[in-house]
Amino acid sequence: MRSKLTPRGEPRTTCGATPWSEPKPPEPFFGGAFYVFHQMSGPHTGLPQALINFHRVDDEADMLAYIARVGEVGRALGQALERAQLAAGEGCARAAVRRTTR
Repeated sequence: MRSKLTPRGEPRTTCGATPWSEPKPPEPFFGGAFYVFHQMSGPHTGLPQALINFHRVDDEADMLAYIARVGEVGRALGQALERAQLAAGEGCARAAVRRTTR
């Protein structure tokens, strides 16, 4: 059985988490709202990534399920767009970037 302590006598944890800490929710960007679409994440990247990387197709039933899910991506992105538009109406917008020339 694996020891519950590290060689230095500290409690073993997973991924650097401490046994007494609880995960904190991400901080909102503006007015309590989160960005729906971000350059690095969001439904526009997450949905295709999940379908491509995690949806196995071993037989005809799997393929039909995959096709059905691909067919619903437009609806899901439309819902995400509605959430982004609502957030924008509440003041959640991209940060202004001031461009300067030298």
